[in-house]
Amino acid sequence: MDDLGDAVPEEVDFFRCVEGPMHKVTAGHEYSSSQRIPTKSKMLVVSSRFGCAFAALRSSISVYDLSSVRREESENEKARVKLPNSSCAVAMELVRSDEYLVVQVQDAFDAEASRLLMLDTRLLIGGKLSQADFLPTNRGEYRSFTTFSAPTSRSNITGKVDQNANVLAAITRERQIEVFGIGRGSGTLLWSGSAGVPDNQAPISAAFSVDGSMLAIGTMRGSIQFYNSMTGKEGNTIKEVESGWIPVSLVFIAKDSLLVCYKNELQLQLCHIVWHLDNYAATSQSVLGELFYPPLGILEPESGENEVAMLCEPVKTWTLCALANSISNEITIAARRDDGTWNQWELDDGKRASLPLPTDESDFEPSPLGMAIDYTDTSRISSLLEKEPLRNPMPRLFVLTSDEVLMSFLLVDDRPGASCAAVAEVVPESTDRPSSAELAPTTHAAPQFELRQPVIPVQEPPKSKPPISFAANRDVSPENAPVFCYKNSAHGNHPG
Repeated sequence: MDDLGDAVPEEVDFFRCVEGPMHKVTAGHEYSSSQRIPTKSKMLVVSSRFGCAFAALRSSISVYDLSSVRREESENEKARVKLPNSSCAVAMELVRSDEYLVVQVQDAFDAEASRLLMLDTRLLIGGKLSQADFLPTNRGEYRSFTTFSAPTSRSNITGKVDQNANVLAAITRERQIEVFGIGRGSGTLLWSGSAGVPDNQAPISAAFSVDGSMLAIGTMRGSIQFYNSMTGKEGNTIKEVESGWIPVSLVFIAKDSLLVCYKNELQLQLCHIVWHLDNYAATSQSVLGELFYPPLGILEPESGENEVAMLCEPVKTWTLCALANSISNEITIAARRDDGTWNQWELDDGKRASLPLPTDESDFEPSPLGMAIDYTDTSRISSLLEKEPLRNPMPRLFVLTSDEVLMSFLLVDDRPGASCAAVAEVVPESTDRPSSAELAPTTHAAPQFELRQPVIPVQEPPKSKPPISFAANRDVSPENAPVFCYKNSAHGNHPG
């Protein structure tokens, strides 16, 4: 990794993370003795459309009212729904303009068996559960997943949503790549392939591009391969950077920027690199470095904790993202400079987002289970100096910790006139909420996914074994892509 350059963090004094109220979310989340809280998945999502946060712990999903959480009201939990058969949630994502919540659940009696459920979010808000398996035969060991849902401009949220604007990709144990178009009540297998590849080229991570047109696949060999999401046509390749370094997590943080978390099991290290892309071909890179320093021994293979999940939340209209890792209690900020490169921001102790100390007698520090950003708080923010005017509304970062605490941090740019164009008051929908009759499970038609003839079948996957990894693109679009650039000057960074 030394040949790629050194990480050069930048000290920033105009940015701060302001801690908000904390909420304990343990009560009522029952689980069996064979289950444990997952530490490598996304367990928190936020819906601006409904003004709610969905938090999963063990066998339940809790729904929180965002405005009540911000006002520090004690009664902010709108509903809590228990998962079927005492299943344990291990990951979830919103899809189809927040209409559905895809949840990966683990079997209560077999930790190696898991499946994907597709839940109606409006029913969840009403305290009811309607489930449907996302795939007909999806019992198996899943590693992780992330989702893409087309923005409202490409989806009529009250009517039909284009399946090509909502895509899901799965990586199976047999080293198959399967890509599905997500429709309302049905799914279409678009293409599959990569069967029988050598073990060192087996897929290990996946991410869709910002517009959903390309799929990036990280391999055990260390390379990253791009595919056309709709057709499966193979595109450019980012070759392995050094022997032993594996791309365990991928996230597109901009249309032309792919953030990769590499892991070296021999050296027990992490390295984060942003690849700068031109037509999905790597032209240069920004080295962010290790970023996160896990407790001693956590990355050792025999520890059972060597699977790493990177949590990354790009801030809309800003070229900035919040970063965390499932094996560390740290949260950091990475931003783009005016020359197009990315670097880590170093904030003062009182301005960083930090997780709380352990609440029990154990020595284990809490780590993030999920992060999500709320853009619906339009309250103006107090400045650091009393005589300065109030700051414009800013986005709020929510974090769910392994200590079962829901935290929030305002992401505040203190420069005069700074703002986030994505922040806007959203009145949670009421007309879309189900009536009392619709809430009855017997009257709700749960969405079912059917497999149709693949558009470009490379090779049919074995039917005896289910997918082990699942990925779909995040809810980011070209019109929502970050455009607020941080430029260097003699007085620090300024908005471009």
